[in-house]
Amino acid sequence: MIDSSDVKFEIGHVLFIDIVGYSKLLINEQSEQIQKLKEIVRGTEQVRLAEGEGKLLRLPTGDGGALVFRNNLEAPVLCALEISKELKNHSELHVRMGIHSGPVNEVVDLNEQSNIAGAGINIAQRVMDCGDAGHILLSKRVADDLEHYSQWRSCLHDLGECEVKHGVRVSLVNLYTDELGNSEVPEKLRRDAAVRADEGFWVAVLPFKYSGSNSDLIALAEGLTEEIVTGLSRFSYLKVIARSSTSRYANESIDVRYAGKELGARYVMEGSLRQAGTKLRLAVQLVDAVSGAHLWAENYERNFTPESVFALQDDLVPRIVSTVADRYGVLSYNMSDLIRSKAPDQLAPYEALLRGIGYGLGGPSKPPGERLTPRPRIRCRNLPSPKPYFSARNFRRFEPRRSMPSRSTQWTGLSSPPWAACWHTRATGSAAVP
Repeated sequence: MIDSSDVKFEIGHVLFIDIVGYSKLLINEQSEQIQKLKEIVRGTEQVRLAEGEGKLLRLPTGDGGALVFRNNLEAPVLCALEISKELKNHSELHVRMGIHSGPVNEVVDLNEQSNIAGAGINIAQRVMDCGDAGHILLSKRVADDLEHYSQWRSCLHDLGECEVKHGVRVSLVNLYTDELGNSEVPEKLRRDAAVRADEGFWVAVLPFKYSGSNSDLIALAEGLTEEIVTGLSRFSYLKVIARSSTSRYANESIDVRYAGKELGARYVMEGSLRQAGTKLRLAVQLVDAVSGAHLWAENYERNFTPESVFALQDDLVPRIVSTVADRYGVLSYNMSDLIRSKAPDQLAPYEALLRGIGYGLGGPSKPPGERLTPRPRIRCRNLPSPKPYFSARNFRRFEPRRSMPSRSTQWTGLSSPPWAACWHTRATGSAAVP
């Protein structure tokens, strides 16, 4: 059993700072920039106040450092803004900052020097690593605390989740004003969004809108959004953008194509609630964020009372989710058309796998362009294959709604001779025979 006196943790408010592109600088440039950054940091009011109170810990790193404030949450945020203001006079310094509140403790390192460890330090660094030059990024925990103060609300801009080291996902908020910080979406998040968009199976559910002041309908709109996200997430062939990533659009009117591009989602669902007396109308639509085309839209009218909020959710959510995502739903149909319309060299591995299986197993009921003719089928069947990758027994697990194999599994499946030949036949118009 661990004695509580062995490890003493306290909550620290951590500001992590580093110079972007530091390793690419010449040795003398590195020394000059580090020295200048130290002067800027030491000159801030928040650092002087915390040092005077004995409430500041420092952790130097090669290209920056961490400041652990032990007085109040606002100290690292105000310090970051002071640094950002002073950096406007030093265009050669490209600095990014990350802020998080969490447990820290003082330790003695291998050099017998005092050091700082703990989740507070680690997460602050991960948050900072997601940013570019000029960014002041906050963890969601810090932003949630600041949101209680009116002076900070207009400066907080939700960025959603970002995957960091060891596959951990952190929720990020961008802090900026008209003069300070960096209002651009970080490159790492844009890159992740682009990768998601290329996969084609990402769906985003924007917060359902209600413009009135009825608290019960506001709760219903939030509940519908959350439960639809949960319902769609149960379909393993879909990848659903986390609600924390879409919450930034709750109070905004935005073009769904722009939202889809920003989130990296091919498909975007949105909805709105309207009330007239005891009648409630829910309008829901699903949009292809690339073309802007409406794939599906529906109006649902129900009687409404404050006591019926949960009953309405239980009634509406399964209808919407099943219509959109089940085996014969809107998304399955649209994705199938999307895969058929692509040239072979444009397909992702999973898309190629599904399309190859479809052509290989297509029967006489399929149109000529969707099946192999008898002669190429015989040639494919006669190809040597000591252990075919697919069989009737294990084929079923590759149905889209059941499982999405890994990329290596997908390419392995396509490389099996009969299936490669089937795919080659469809792609080139002639059977691949050794």
